[in-house]
Amino acid sequence: MALAARFEFPGIPATSVIAANYSLGHGITPGVVTVEVPAGMAKPRQEGTCVFSFGSTTLNIEGCKVDTGQSRIGQGQIWTYAILDGRWPWQYGYIIGHYNVRRPDGRLREMTEKTPQELATMLLEEMNVASFDVSKMENTRRPEIHWSYENPAQALATLADEVGCRVVYRIDKSVAILPAGEGAALPNYAAMSIDFTLDTAQLPSGIIVVGAESTYQTRWELEAVGLDDDGLWKLIDDLSYTPTNGWEEEDPETMGNVVEQTNPLKPNPRALALQTVWRCYRIKLSESGGPLGDGDFEGIDTLPDTYRGYLPLSSGLIDIQSTETSDEDGVSLERKPKPAMVRGKFFDSQWLHDMVEDVAYKGQVSVDGENGIVQFGKPMYEDDDGRYKEATIVVEVAHPIRRADRELERPTWVFDLTGSRSVGKKVLMAPDLKYTVKVEYDIDNNETGRIDNRVSDKLDDQAEYLANTFLTSLSTVESGDRSYPGLIDTKTDGAISQISWSIGRGPATTRVSRNSEHDADIIPPFKERRRKELSAKFERDLADTRETTAAYRMTSGKLEPKFSD
Repeated sequence: MALAARFEFPGIPATSVIAANYSLGHGITPGVVTVEVPAGMAKPRQEGTCVFSFGSTTLNIEGCKVDTGQSRIGQGQIWTYAILDGRWPWQYGYIIGHYNVRRPDGRLREMTEKTPQELATMLLEEMNVASFDVSKMENTRRPEIHWSYENPAQALATLADEVGCRVVYRIDKSVAILPAGEGAALPNYAAMSIDFTLDTAQLPSGIIVVGAESTYQTRWELEAVGLDDDGLWKLIDDLSYTPTNGWEEEDPETMGNVVEQTNPLKPNPRALALQTVWRCYRIKLSESGGPLGDGDFEGIDTLPDTYRGYLPLSSGLIDIQSTETSDEDGVSLERKPKPAMVRGKFFDSQWLHDMVEDVAYKGQVSVDGENGIVQFGKPMYEDDDGRYKEATIVVEVAHPIRRADRELERPTWVFDLTGSRSVGKKVLMAPDLKYTVKVEYDIDNNETGRIDNRVSDKLDDQAEYLANTFLTSLSTVESGDRSYPGLIDTKTDGAISQISWSIGRGPATTRVSRNSEHDADIIPPFKERRRKELSAKFERDLADTRETTAAYRMTSGKLEPKFSD
């Protein structure tokens, strides 16, 4: 006697089922169970567990919900119900958060750091997924994440895309985030039919991973400049309002010998002198052709020949300082770059009221990054028995470097492939890979060493991961599709991308696809689903904006929102 296959769902008698099919695939879009029953034989409940059984095999598909029902008239009236699997609630909910935030120099703010596995865990918990596994996710990169009332499932799918993974759902409502293309072989049972396909790769000659603009922390000699009445910064001796006897005998506090402007359409020279002369210093190239030190930076073929190739200056250092801040939730640490450091020989009018040498300036400093100018709150000069001259000072500050072609220097990683040499290289932009170099100096401003973040931030590992992920997407893919008699209790993973179980119209069957998909008439292929999901998100955001605008207009601009407790 042949075994009978059965399908059960609350409100649908097993004896009335003509046929049932369930297609399970990757991603956040719910899989669909389709059930055919004669008219009047079923009153399905809204939610329940779909059960497929055949012989000793029982498949319980938990957390399902009836989506649609429609009838057709042919050989009798047939009702077809579409029942969504346990992913249907994922369309709701939201999450808020900003993680892996970068500082102005591009480095990670430690207090915002979250690994991909930690981010995925947060999302799955927000989605009320009780059982999940994120241990196979790539965990090296730190993508910047900004969730502002983001749907958690959408955010999870996007995160999985970024690290080359798939959201893998199982019939027991468990979820795994697994590398795409990695997983088990097709079940080794006697198959009713076998299909194989081969998709050959189109390889470039290599892969170049390009990071964000690099940041260097170096020391520079400074020279005194002032703002002229034509709006240009110039060396103080080149200013149009330089006194006849020069600046050596000019009182820095009064600038009494600077001629007043009689033309009301031009700035007042004395005001410009009081605001900028001895208060503004500009960086200048050292004898080595750049900042103080040997001027040799690895990976840069040609260094700039003017100081403008090192602009814009940062307002501070790569080094970080922590300050305590208090609010109603208690005390927390705020981490931000230390301010630019100035040291050297100058008249200390603020603290000691005397000449000092080889000391750090303690007063207020601001940086005009675009012009490479350091601005002081007090005049900075040397007092030589009543004669004034520019201070002998240096500034330590962070900055980029522009190459000879004016492009900002970025770290690059080149991975050569054995493909055709007549083919160009594939460029992968990686804005979260930020290279920083801190040059260290002694008290005489001689370079003593350098510290970079190449090892500490695992830049090489992250670049290699990106290159390998791209290469995997181009690899020659062997895909297969097998149909088996009966119901096989098997699981999806990174490679097993779709499973269908069918009963009714013929014997019970299980169909499994590896690195390919079937049942496109029931659920679209994964890439098409992702396009629809992203498009739906855009349309949903746009619709929310339109609805809010319409409501605002209908109430004459007097919305009365209700706030949750």
